[in-house]
Order: sequence, then C-alpha cells, then structure tokens
Amino acid sequence: MKIKIKLYGDLKEKSNKNEIELVMPEGAKMKDLIDIISKDYLDKEALLDSSGKLKSTIIVLLNGKNIDFIDKLETKLSNGDLISLVPAVFGG
Repeated sequence: MKIKIKLYGDLKEKSNKNEIELVMPEGAKMKDLIDIISKDYLDKEALLDSSGKLKSTIIVLLNGKNIDFIDKLETKLSNGDLISLVPAVFGG
C-alpha cells in the first residue's frame, strides 16, 4: 500500500525533502513507518528519544488527525494515507 509522508519545519530541512512516498506492507502500523523514516530519511534522534519512543516534540497526523487520539504508534495504516510529521514549536 502507498503512504505519503509530508515533513515540516526542521524535519524537512534535515531530510532535504518535502514529501516521501513509501510502499508499506498490508497491516503496517505507524511505528513501522516511523522506524523506516528514522533509519532511511532522518537521523534516528530526529524522531525518537534514547529509549526508542517517539519524541514528545513531534506531532504525527494521520489524514489530519493526531495519532495520540487514535492508537498512537499502534495506529494501523491504509492505502492512500497521508502522514504529516510536524515538530512542535516552542517560543518564549
């Protein structure tokens, strides 16, 4: 199944890409996609903390909905999904 990933902020700069298209196997979950992106397109530290969990400063949207309100990294993916990876911006 085809999945499109849009990168924003410093994630876009670090990967030198606005979008990534991946072909994922049926039954793939968000954690599988994050693993591939963190290995093949970004430094692992860009998305994951030292324990391998998604950083709290990264917002992941699945078709415009925050995965924190679905099944987090266990969220199942479907053909044609649009994933947005957005770094949270802090200011002061």
